[in-house]
Amino acid sequence: MSLDIPTSWQALSDKEPSQNDPVTRAVIFAINNMLIDLMAAMSHKDWLSRRQRQKQGIERAHAQGKYRGKQAGHERHKKVVYYRNVKKLSIHETAQATGYSDSQVCRIQQLYTLIN
Repeated sequence: MSLDIPTSWQALSDKEPSQNDPVTRAVIFAINNMLIDLMAAMSHKDWLSRRQRQKQGIERAHAQGKYRGKQAGHERHKKVVYYRNVKKLSIHETAQATGYSDSQVCRIQQLYTLIN
């Protein structure tokens, strides 16, 4: 059932005597299914075009130097290195203390060991 399709309400309504006919009910259900499929296809096409436009906008901003993406939190990174190297916490304990995932703690640790 869809709010945008009036025939979907008619299919479930028993008020009209002409709808008691099984052929009429079958036609209404077929129309409903076709309209719902059409709406789903249009929605998917709209989603794809919005996604493509976003990608183009991001690429254009990269080219103009306006979009740099999410920047690393260097203070939190320093905490990870401190907890791992000085306090000797485990990866999981470090992740809980800093709010990162275990895998992110490993990435940060690897990044800072490559730098030093």
